[in-house]
Amino acid sequence: MSEVTLNVKKTNNDILMISLYVDDLLVIGSNAQQVKEFKQKMIQAFEMTDLGLMTYFLGMEIKQNKNEIFICQKKYANEISKKF
Repeated sequence: MSEVTLNVKKTNNDILMISLYVDDLLVIGSNAQQVKEFKQKMIQAFEMTDLGLMTYFLGMEIKQNKNEIFICQKKYANEISKKF
């Protein structure tokens, strides 16, 4: 049994990637206008909120700047340390 959680749409030189896990939706793409249009359509069709740049996703902490994206699980590691 498998579950599809990642959808990819390629048009010309652009790519739009959507990852859905339970009630978390992550939208990224190479074309900012295409991402904006997708989010607007989703907001019209479903009750949702655009939280802007991602800071946490599926237990991972995300830090972004102009040239890089840093992903860590510091929060998760701290919770595991406290538990054990």
